[in-house]
Amino acid sequence: MAAILSTAMVAAAIPAAGILNVQAKSPQEHIDLSRQVAGEGMVLMENDGALPLAQGEKVAMFGRAMIDYVRGGGGSGATNVDYTHNILQGMQIKEEEGKVTLYQPLVDFYTKQVSEKGIKNDANITVTDDMLNAAAENADTAIVTIGRYSSEGSDRSASKGDYYLSDAETELLTRVAAKFKKTVVVLNVGAVLDTEWIKDIPGIDSVLMAWQAGMEGGLATADVLVGDVNPSGKFVDTFAKDYKDYPSSNTFYESNSYVNYEEDVFVGYRFFETFDPEYTKVNYDFGYGLSYTTFKTDNVNVKVDGENMVTTATVTNTGKVAGKQVVQVYFSAPQGELGKPGKELAAFAKTKLLQPGESQELTMTYAISDMSSYDDTGKVQKSAYIMEAGDYKIYVGNSIKDAGEHGVRYTYKVEDTEVTEQLSQQCAPVQLKKRLLADGTYEDLKTNSDEMNPHYTVPAEGTTKVEAENFLNSSGNLSVETFYDDNLQMKKCLAFLNEAGRYMEYELTAEEAGKYEVIMCMANGYAEIQNCFTVAVNGQQQPGISFNAQQTGDGSGASEWYNFEECEPFYINLDKGVNLVRFMANKNNPNYDYILFRRVGDQEELYNKVIKAEGTNKIEAEKYDAAGTTGNNAVRTENFTKDDYTGTCLAYMNYVGNYVSYYLNVEEAGDYNVILNVANGRAAFDFDPGMEVDGTKFPATINAKQTGDGSGKSEWYNFENLEPVTVTLPKGHSILTLRASEKDKYPNIDYILVEKKQTATQSLKSAAAKKARTAEDTPASEPADSGKIMLVDVYNNPELMDNFLAQLSDDQLCTLMGGQTNTGVANTGGMGNLMEYGIPNAMTADGPQGIRIGTTCTAWPISTLLASTWDVDLVKQVGKAAAVEAHDNGIDIWLAPGMNIHRDPLCGRNFEYYSEDPLITGKMAAAITEGCQSEGVSITLKHFTTNNKETNRNSSDSRVSERALREIYLKGFEIAVKEAQPWSIMTSYNFLNGIETSENKDLLTNITRGEWGYEGIFMTDWGNNSNHAREVLAGNDVKMPSGSPATLKAALKKGILKRSDLEACAERLVKMIMKVNIFKEKILNPVTVDIGDDTYFKAAENILWSQTARAENTSDEDGGKDLGYCDAGAWTQYQINVAKSGTYSLSARSASNAGGGAFDILADGTKIASFKAVNTGGWQKWTTLEAQQIKLEAGVHTLRIEFTESGSNLNWLHFVRQSEYIENLEKLYKAWASQDLSEYTAESAETMRTALAAAKAVLDKENATDSEIQAAIIQMTQAINAMEYGTNKVHLEAIIEVAEKTLANPGDYADVSALEAAVKAGKELDNYSFHVTASHSDSPAFKLKENAEIEVAKKYTVLNTEGYGGMICQTWFDRPLSLAGRVMVKNGERIETRLVDRDLLMIPSLAIHMDRKVNEGRAVNKQIDMLPILSGSVKKQGEVRSLVAEELGLKDTDIYGMDLFLYNRMGAVRWGSDREFIGCPRLDDLQCAFTSMKGFLAAENNQNINIYACFDNEEVGSGTKQGAASTFLYDVLWRVNKALGKGEEEFYRAVAGSFMLSCDNAHAVHPNYRQKTDATNCVYMNDGIVIKSHAGQKYTSDAVSVAVFRMICEKAGVPLQYFSNRSDEAGGSTLGNIAMTQVSMNTVDIGLPQLAMHSAYETAGVKDTEYMVKAVATFYASHIQADSDGNYQIY
Repeated sequence: MAAILSTAMVAAAIPAAGILNVQAKSPQEHIDLSRQVAGEGMVLMENDGALPLAQGEKVAMFGRAMIDYVRGGGGSGATNVDYTHNILQGMQIKEEEGKVTLYQPLVDFYTKQVSEKGIKNDANITVTDDMLNAAAENADTAIVTIGRYSSEGSDRSASKGDYYLSDAETELLTRVAAKFKKTVVVLNVGAVLDTEWIKDIPGIDSVLMAWQAGMEGGLATADVLVGDVNPSGKFVDTFAKDYKDYPSSNTFYESNSYVNYEEDVFVGYRFFETFDPEYTKVNYDFGYGLSYTTFKTDNVNVKVDGENMVTTATVTNTGKVAGKQVVQVYFSAPQGELGKPGKELAAFAKTKLLQPGESQELTMTYAISDMSSYDDTGKVQKSAYIMEAGDYKIYVGNSIKDAGEHGVRYTYKVEDTEVTEQLSQQCAPVQLKKRLLADGTYEDLKTNSDEMNPHYTVPAEGTTKVEAENFLNSSGNLSVETFYDDNLQMKKCLAFLNEAGRYMEYELTAEEAGKYEVIMCMANGYAEIQNCFTVAVNGQQQPGISFNAQQTGDGSGASEWYNFEECEPFYINLDKGVNLVRFMANKNNPNYDYILFRRVGDQEELYNKVIKAEGTNKIEAEKYDAAGTTGNNAVRTENFTKDDYTGTCLAYMNYVGNYVSYYLNVEEAGDYNVILNVANGRAAFDFDPGMEVDGTKFPATINAKQTGDGSGKSEWYNFENLEPVTVTLPKGHSILTLRASEKDKYPNIDYILVEKKQTATQSLKSAAAKKARTAEDTPASEPADSGKIMLVDVYNNPELMDNFLAQLSDDQLCTLMGGQTNTGVANTGGMGNLMEYGIPNAMTADGPQGIRIGTTCTAWPISTLLASTWDVDLVKQVGKAAAVEAHDNGIDIWLAPGMNIHRDPLCGRNFEYYSEDPLITGKMAAAITEGCQSEGVSITLKHFTTNNKETNRNSSDSRVSERALREIYLKGFEIAVKEAQPWSIMTSYNFLNGIETSENKDLLTNITRGEWGYEGIFMTDWGNNSNHAREVLAGNDVKMPSGSPATLKAALKKGILKRSDLEACAERLVKMIMKVNIFKEKILNPVTVDIGDDTYFKAAENILWSQTARAENTSDEDGGKDLGYCDAGAWTQYQINVAKSGTYSLSARSASNAGGGAFDILADGTKIASFKAVNTGGWQKWTTLEAQQIKLEAGVHTLRIEFTESGSNLNWLHFVRQSEYIENLEKLYKAWASQDLSEYTAESAETMRTALAAAKAVLDKENATDSEIQAAIIQMTQAINAMEYGTNKVHLEAIIEVAEKTLANPGDYADVSALEAAVKAGKELDNYSFHVTASHSDSPAFKLKENAEIEVAKKYTVLNTEGYGGMICQTWFDRPLSLAGRVMVKNGERIETRLVDRDLLMIPSLAIHMDRKVNEGRAVNKQIDMLPILSGSVKKQGEVRSLVAEELGLKDTDIYGMDLFLYNRMGAVRWGSDREFIGCPRLDDLQCAFTSMKGFLAAENNQNINIYACFDNEEVGSGTKQGAASTFLYDVLWRVNKALGKGEEEFYRAVAGSFMLSCDNAHAVHPNYRQKTDATNCVYMNDGIVIKSHAGQKYTSDAVSVAVFRMICEKAGVPLQYFSNRSDEAGGSTLGNIAMTQVSMNTVDIGLPQLAMHSAYETAGVKDTEYMVKAVATFYASHIQADSDGNYQIY
């Protein structure tokens, strides 16, 4: 009987059940709030009737920034978003709403220029006169968008295109304004910029400051432009007429090392109100902003209420549209002794949305003492806030100018000067030399400068120490850094001499001429740096200097740049008198602390290389006297060791322009041969060594052959002599120069031989020595032991705090003082994380423009826009919403807000900060703090303090008076602390008056904690340069992103730190942690995961504790996040609630890039399962690891995953209650364990005893796997069936019941070997069986995506495809391709299948002229490189469907579905000298499918049922309904058996006696890659059929199946070969072992040898095809019978 199985045309996609699809999105209400805030913070600067746009207004849009929209600045404030609405998109939405009509040609033009071509500069976008004229004819209003971008880490410039408009922008505005009736300018900027152009360019009607308004900024801008939102923003900065009008402009770029705050308290409007009260230098005053309506502010009343001033005012909307208004209160203090700004902001308030005619009374209150001024020098009373006697005038208005114009509203008189607050001197300046006074003069300040005079006298005797940072001149881009000696005393060093050409120069006055020893004191964090610099004295390069800097430290990075060591000396000549000594960098350099100079003798002859006329003169190449370069890769020397010789050679001469010179003293003039002793690691080349003598060139071409064998070993140090070059040397002094003229054509040189006669050459060999370092992994902390005081105990009883801290070791305290590893979606780390004492890892995330994490959140408008709303309640809502998103993503500490003062418009980070005014800054920060912390998320005020410039921020010293510090730069922080009590503050990178802010005890402890009452923690900014121990002494609690426990422990040991210092920091830290959500939700009320009968447990969710491992986005089918960074020692901990006690099947979803990875599962500290990951081929390629049996008791448990081996990711655990399996086994065991076996034969009784012992072992095992349980059931079943006649019928009935139940759902088995064993067991009824061949029909290809057509450059149409299987991509290029497959067609009420095949595609290669390195190997991107060309013109979506319909004679609408693939239509050929090979596409596996079919048709057999099976989807894992892993084969065999009238037991017996040939081609030996195959088990084409074997049964061949098939082949008369993979190479699985998961029978894996498997065109042998047909026919004609255990008969 024969049946044919073909599943090639059946397809379906069935998702895995029970897995939740998780995706994080920004809540819509937050996006709406972002849009609202954006609109309210925009400032209408000018409006001559152009805004709002009239209903249906025709608008022409100009400027690339309308598309290239900046939602916020770069750096820490950037946020990942789902989308950003740019201004054009916002206006297009308004067009859809019918509110405007956009001039489309201009929209299309800019879209192409910006979106498609990626042009980011208006200068590169040409709007022609014709385009402009056409736009003006079709639109009344033009809107021009101007954009700017700045970022953390760098500052802006007062240049065109940044602070000023570019020429292109000016030209565009001028041309547009001249053409259009109305011109509107929108500013998409983050900070103040020049505005003089507004009045200089005629025709500009309206200007809107739209700021950088977040993800909804473009739509919010459109809201304002069309009048959906009435702008109510007011400026929080002063817009001067020119940058030079700002007082800070004189000092902002004065130095990279410091900033002198000479303007003192006269910052922003304080300066202009004092020195320019007529506003001659101001375009837009502080607090200014227009509206679409008008307001009247009247009934102004100011009164004293106790210690407060209270102002009330009534605001009435007198216009025609609803709007909001801001009322501002200012005061002017008497000048007195201290001098005061002209006006200062005291209070403000904003109305609600007032309808036309509606009024609202506002009340504004502030303390009278807020009008005090700080006396830092004792003019009235030192270190005190003073209210000097006189009149304090109160002004009220809608801007500072408006308030002044309305005159004095109230005068508060102070009769006698009074001290409102007595403080003490803190953070006083030491190097600020002067400051501005209110009368315009400057006050000289006392300095305590340690700067030295950079003029040194070098005596004839003794040593002169020159501080390296105290140079006379430099290249201008060096840096001075601070460090600490062993006693934590601050010192300075020179840094950043790190590029070729940088230099420092010292003035040395030598009392006597002579030779001077020079010793450099340096510290080097790199590996050894060779030939660091050259030295010139008075312009003359000093010879023979090659200074090498060894690495200082142990390679761990700890303090290596400050582990200073004195180096070996070198020598220079100094003349008597003044010498300028210049050190010029050749490359990277270490840091330098100081330089020692000491006279050691008389001056040496510079021309010290004597060339004698007789014999050979040898010059060591590395001992050159001068060297130079025209590029950035200077000549250097390299140390080497070859055999027993150690030397130094000259290297890096292989860059054009590099040269070395040797100063020669020649005894006798004449011609000399110069021989270079060289080593060359490249292929041989000809080169000109570029020899010159005193500038005269001696050209030559010589060959530098490759030294070595090409393996790279020692090739650069296998030195050999080259052929000589003849030069002419004059007698006496001369300079021999070698100069490189071509890149990469100069060898290393060991030495140079100079001779008048021929001499023998010498070859020296060498090898480079390498250093290796190892790092130990830090073990994870263990869970808390019972009896300890846990943090939750302190929460419940605060009196336990001291005892809690006392139990922590010094090491634990030191660790707590540093940032901790990431465990979530951010990348900024956490703090806390001492798991054994219940201190969670509170995660941080950057801000302030949103929660900057790995997933998407709301991008809020920049901080300057928030402040421009003047609405603290609205800003509070932003803080609350941001905290909700932080909480949702496991973030407990938001690193926001930034609140440094806008001292200067050029600060690159002003967009992150609020204002030039400290009151606005403090009020906004307090509001956002209250909102954020109300949701259990800590705020972090930053950057504390005076971080008002980004350039060289790590080393720059902010030099500011104590008065300016307290009144301006600290005041905002003070307000936020006193009003909102933030839980965290971040110190800044910079120095404050010579002390790093994080080490400044005056700042942190005395002022903030002592004076303001701050109770939270201080953390450093990330990666600052300060000393951890000094930070702790100052009161800084946590060093981020990681601390330096070694530094702290060393300081403890020396007594510099006390344990109480660490405990104080730790106490503040844990108090903060007890306030945030992680403590509330994971300690007080931990999240509990319910474990039911079938539960998927996402490992990245609901984590209570963790070490190292953290969530990351997953590509697995369930989406959401998986657990990554699962290195050895990592762990995660959870709380679970088990619903029912019992045995559970536990499986795990794992991915491994290289096969590493292992982890244990623990419940309540006891290990219950262990998993070993398998190689899936990628971190996001997933597989389910085999299930294990575990026992869980009902109730709440601690579940912990501990990673014991690095190398895998984990997605989920799957708990399935499996008690039924155990019950089955227990039922069998109990039925026979007490049975008297003496009534049975000895042999069968022994079999039963063995089975019982195996069953008991499994029942006693706590984590038995499914396969172990099922194997025990099967073994028991076999033993029962083997019992002799007389077996107890009751027991047999029980066995049959269990066996039938087990076999009823074979797909449930996790381990298919159990199923194979189960179906082998059966009673023999007769001798029929199944003979099966299995092959597959599919090959690697490309499948067409549903919406396939992609337009390219409006010239081509390519098709969007995705790869199917593992093809060799390069072989698909430049071949004619067909599109073929299945089409589902609607015919009436039926859906019918049609097949289609059409030639129409090709994938052309990129020409080698455009890809010169194509033959060097590069990765092919399937989404970019492999898209086939359909047409040389643009085709619309659906073109392919139309072509298919045309091919089938149908309409497009008749087609309901398509599965279309690309394939190579090149025909088959026979080739080779004897035509012994066949070339053809898809030989794998159609060759086996064809030969199996031929043999199947040729054979007849009356005793067997012959089956031909051809599966699909083998190339993608067989896991489909038509794949070998499906039940298709099983189902057909069962149905055949039933059609014969056979029963169930007969079916299982038949299957157990059946045989399968798994036919899939094998890899033949490739003549060019012989090493890729096994040494002894390798196969060749035309040498016969291949039997494939694998120890792990990836190929199912075993001794039985191999022996049977060998006999069949002998009967057929065909040869056999044997194949195994190399043991160090992974092999693939084939059909046999996959099909056996559903139906088990003896199987042999065979195939035909071929080359180029998975190429688009493959090669195989002609003879092998004939061999396979014969063997298969013989197999089908034979009858294979197992006549006893292990014995077979073949008939």
